[in-house]
Amino acid sequence: MYLALFSEAEMKKTVKQWKASNMFLQLKPEFEWDTVKVKLLMKIMQTLQPKLINFSNYNFTWNIPCQQSSQMQLQMDNNYKFLITHALKMKEPTVNVKIEARVANKGNKSDSGTEHNTSNNSSNSDSDTSRHANCVKKKSMKKSKDSKKSKEMMLNKDIEEKIKLLCNHWECSKVACTSGAMHCFIHPESPEHFALSHNHLVIWAAAWQCGLQFTDLERPPNHVKFNDFHVGQAINSAPLLQWHMAECSQAISTAPIINFNLLPKLFNTLHPPTAKPVSPV
Repeated sequence: MYLALFSEAEMKKTVKQWKASNMFLQLKPEFEWDTVKVKLLMKIMQTLQPKLINFSNYNFTWNIPCQQSSQMQLQMDNNYKFLITHALKMKEPTVNVKIEARVANKGNKSDSGTEHNTSNNSSNSDSDTSRHANCVKKKSMKKSKDSKKSKEMMLNKDIEEKIKLLCNHWECSKVACTSGAMHCFIHPESPEHFALSHNHLVIWAAAWQCGLQFTDLERPPNHVKFNDFHVGQAINSAPLLQWHMAECSQAISTAPIINFNLLPKLFNTLHPPTAKPVSPV
C-alpha cells in the first residue's frame, strides 16, 4: 500500500502547489479495520508529526491503477472490505491511499448560530470540475485531429487513384513523339501531343475529385497550367488554347444575324413639329 500524506499546511495551498509525503505500508488481508486504522495513524505520526492526532481529522481515499482509477472513500469498515475485494483480484495487490488533513475552518455563522465549512468543499468541487473540463477538451481535440487526418488520407487516396487512371489512359505510345514525355494529351480533332507532367496530372486529378462538371478522364480542366500559351500563336505551338478559341468562335458564328431597314419617314414621326415664328403686331 502506497501512502501519499498531505499536512494541514499543504492543504491550505492551491492544488497545484501541494507536495505529498510518500510512505509505504504493508498489510495482510486478514487484518481488521481497527488494526488498519491504528497502522495508518502511526504512519501519520511518523511523517506529519501533528500535535494532536485523530482519525476524523483526515480524509482517506484510495484507488487501484488500471482497475479502479477513481478515488474511493476509506473511512469505515465497509470501505476497507470493498478495497480488499478489488485488491485481491490482482496477482500483486497494490493500492494507492491518499491521506489529506482537514483544514480547520471557523466558518461563517448563520442567523441560527451554526457554522458552515463550505470553502474546502467548494474548492475541491471547483478543482474537480476544471480537471473534468480539461479532460473533455483534450479528448474532443484528439477526436477532431483524428477525423481530420482520416479525411485527408481518404482524399489523398482518391486523388492517387485518379492519377493512376490518367496515367494509364494518356500514356504516350508514339515512338517519335516530339514532346518527349511519357504521358501526352491528344485532342480528338488534332494529332498534336500535349505533354503532361506530374504537376499536370495532380491538378487534373484534384479538379476531377471536385466533380464531373469541372473535368473527367477525357476532358482536361480549365486551369492556367493547361493554357500557358500566347494568343495569336500557331496551332502547332499552342494547340489546346487554339482549340478552345476555335470552339468559342464556332459557337458565336452559328448564331443568326437579323438586319432591319427603317424608312426615313418613320424617323420624322419621332421629331416634334417646329414652332412657327410669331408675326409682330
